[in-house]
Amino acid sequence: MPALTQPAATLIPFTCFVDIVRGILLKANTLAEMAPQFGALLVFACVFTAFSIARFRKTIS
Repeated sequence: MPALTQPAATLIPFTCFVDIVRGILLKANTLAEMAPQFGALLVFACVFTAFSIARFRKTIS
C-alpha cells in the first residue's frame, strides 16, 4: 500500500479486523497482544452504533 494511504487505512474497521485475524491465526498472538486492535474495533462499534441509533430516531419522528 502506498505510504500516502496508510494513515487513512487505519480509519477503516476492516483493517483492525484483518490485523486481529492475521495475528491470531498466522502469528499465534495472544488476545492480550491484540488488545489495541480489539479496543479500536470496540470504539468503532460504539461510535457507529450511537450514530445509527441517532439516525434511526430521527427517521421515526
